[in-house]
Amino acid sequence: MTSLLPVRLPTVAALLLLAGCSNTKPAPPAAETKAPAKPETPSGVIPVSWAKSLELDSLAAIDGRLKRPWLDPFDVMVKGDLFTIANCADYRKVTSGEWSSTEPREEDYIILNGLDCEALQLLRNAKPTRAADPFELTVESASVLPPEVGPVVSNDDVRAVQAAVKAGKSWKTLDRSVRGKVDDTDKAVVEFRTNHGMLARLKEVGRGDFTGRGSQEILVQSISGAIQGTYSATRLVLLGRDGDKPVLVARKVIPPITTN
Repeated sequence: MTSLLPVRLPTVAALLLLAGCSNTKPAPPAAETKAPAKPETPSGVIPVSWAKSLELDSLAAIDGRLKRPWLDPFDVMVKGDLFTIANCADYRKVTSGEWSSTEPREEDYIILNGLDCEALQLLRNAKPTRAADPFELTVESASVLPPEVGPVVSNDDVRAVQAAVKAGKSWKTLDRSVRGKVDDTDKAVVEFRTNHGMLARLKEVGRGDFTGRGSQEILVQSISGAIQGTYSATRLVLLGRDGDKPVLVARKVIPPITTN
């Protein structure tokens, strides 16, 4: 059975390939980030923004986007019953409990599409802010990113991440070998590798006040895994600031990082 937790998928290469693909009906061309449609945002206010990969025309269109059919529906088993995932609304119902795909090779498609669904759900409640956060995703960002954005393979890794978070450490402090480079084919993606044979591909997918704190937060997608091996996992991490501390904090992690 599968729950909404980091899972073992066929290969990390498959996830990285699928990250550039969509299983939803194509939308009209859009800019990398878009502000809400009219009414216009008042002067001095920073609007909510999102990545074009979410195929969202406006915040008002989120409900319709969640119901929009995927190009191919997927059959899954939920408590012994067959259930078809045909859109984001179906996905959110299924992943509220345990589930398993009837075709294991399709599970990576379901999970990747599902992260877009989770991002859309978060954007539904996002608000504009009065100021933009200065964070920009670059090859040097590991020094200010929290450990939750990186690969977490074992229970020992989970405990190490939890201890680092409690101590206010960055991902770079936890693993000094982390080094980043901009992806050759998608400049919005920064790929980080470690000396332990692991990588994480990060992409910003949204900005706004997601938690009601009044400050701009950054929603990041992380696809991580073994460079040579079968482990891979995907998650969303909502980044925010704790006062004037230099290291960003993870306000929310989907799916949560837990021990097995």
